[in-house]
Amino acid sequence: MSTLHPTHRALLAGAALAFGLAGPAFAQGAAAPAGEAPRGLAEPAGPPPCTVAALRGSYVFSVRGFTDAASGLPPALLGAFAAAGTTVYDGAGKVTIAARSASFNGVARTLPAETGSYEVGSDCVVSAHYPSGVSTRNVLIDGGRAMFAMQTNPGTTLGGLSQRAARSGDADRGRLRCTPQALAGRYGFHAEGFAGPPTLPLAGAVPLVGNGVVTLQRSGRFEATALRSVGGVLDAQPLPLSGSFTVDADCAVQMNFDVGFDFAGSVADGGREIVFVETDPGTTLLVRARRQD
Repeated sequence: MSTLHPTHRALLAGAALAFGLAGPAFAQGAAAPAGEAPRGLAEPAGPPPCTVAALRGSYVFSVRGFTDAASGLPPALLGAFAAAGTTVYDGAGKVTIAARSASFNGVARTLPAETGSYEVGSDCVVSAHYPSGVSTRNVLIDGGRAMFAMQTNPGTTLGGLSQRAARSGDADRGRLRCTPQALAGRYGFHAEGFAGPPTLPLAGAVPLVGNGVVTLQRSGRFEATALRSVGGVLDAQPLPLSGSFTVDADCAVQMNFDVGFDFAGSVADGGREIVFVETDPGTTLLVRARRQD
């Protein structure tokens, strides 16, 4: 991937930061008194406790949308957008988004980590702000296990979903077992976005949707089948695919297809789901893969 000019780095980081602001850790509140069930492990009786202190932990996001000239991005990067990655709330008003992959109108970039601040209202709306100038409005859902997010800067129409990295009862992302052996298994997946040249032999970018099954092997290899509709043209039959994958201690996943496609993603929901963004030129594609067992 190419290196960004310094004047564009903050803008590029900002356009994706909104989507790192998704997913509170409300299940990890204060310890319960002796004899009571630990707070956060049972289903909440009502809305989650919406405070800065309750919002802490790691969350995985995937987002899509569009940017226009009012965003301040260079013309070549305006248009379809997709990103996936991990955000960490500290329970004290600071939020950090890890380095992650994003696609700006088919141009892949690795965006740097950045730390900003957040506030939580009594209505469970989270407002976040970053040094790059990005601001977001995020709405907590599902008892604090997930949230909807959107960027509120001019020139952006960007939103998505984020969910807890660890399953209920895990204190933080560090409790996940992120190894090829732990992720091994069969997953169903859904892909949606845009694709075009040079990755696909088309005149321009067109909508793409697809689904299929991928089996991750303990060896770090994978086998998959996928059926796509590309610009309204359905594949004649499911495509057999294969390749290799890696996962690091921070639960970041890289998938490299033998035919040349590349995806970057993060593990969510305690290892039951992985969200990806394609990093090939000319693509703005998100993929969600979830265990079938």
